Amino acid sequence: MSSENVETLMARLLVDAKFRAAFLRDPTRIAELDALTAAERAAMLAIDVPGLCMAARSIAAKRGRWRGGLWRRMIARIRPD
Repeated sequence: MSSENVETLMARLLVDAKFRAAFLRDPTRIAELDALTAAERAAMLAIDVPGLCMAARSIAAKRGRWRGGLWRRMIARIRPD
């Protein structure tokens, strides 16, 4: 099993909402698009969907906080110029 292929697919599922929606509609088709082995495809088809969605929401919220100025406020505290 090539963990790189699975990790790439998982990362995309977590951060790309359109790709995740396509996967949830037809996971078999999406799993076949990537260069996954039969075992990797089986693992992806057995994914914990509620857990995937919860993790994706968590990541999106965290990314939103950083984009929303948290990073700038943290830097301002370090360098109050």
